[in-house]
Amino acid sequence: MTESAVEAQAQARNRARTVQKAVWLVGAGLILLMLGGLVLMSKPWNAGWWPGVSEASTVAGPCVVLAEPAERLTPGKTPASSPYDRPGRTACTAGDVTDEASLRLAYEREEWSFIRHPESGVTAAHHRLASRVGTDTGTWKPVSGLGDEAYRKDSRGTSQIRARKGNVVVDVSYSDSNGKADLPVQAEHVARAALAEIVF
Repeated sequence: MTESAVEAQAQARNRARTVQKAVWLVGAGLILLMLGGLVLMSKPWNAGWWPGVSEASTVAGPCVVLAEPAERLTPGKTPASSPYDRPGRTACTAGDVTDEASLRLAYEREEWSFIRHPESGVTAAHHRLASRVGTDTGTWKPVSGLGDEAYRKDSRGTSQIRARKGNVVVDVSYSDSNGKADLPVQAEHVARAALAEIVF
């Protein structure tokens, strides 16, 4: 083999290595771009595990919270879990709409999840509360000093409170056909007890 042929082979090997390095670099760059895009889309800085982000770690069972108020407000009615519970949402009711008095409490915890729900749990809970208060019929009035934000709607024989503490929305409804004057006071008492059981 001549010296020029050996030199040509060496140049061909060098070109092949250069092309191979370029392909690897382009591939690695594309992978890094895709990973960067995923990070930007998912916004992990909104996750509960991110340093400085404070979200509820546990929420009490609503039937535990309702035990004492139900005994006072709906005598003879034992709090029972909702059959419509799902991950992140639990509810409990003492009595139903056909009863003279009924009491209902629901917790809904919003959490960050990769890509599907990239806003923080606190922001998601705020939006959920705002949408429920904004689209529901009737007039919701702000309640100061109850959680991070709260609203009340009172109608004949029913008082409802929707409140948020961190990433948890609490929904309380108390009805009594006897038209008790303290319905709003009792509904707020239940809401305060429910909010106190949210642990951060």
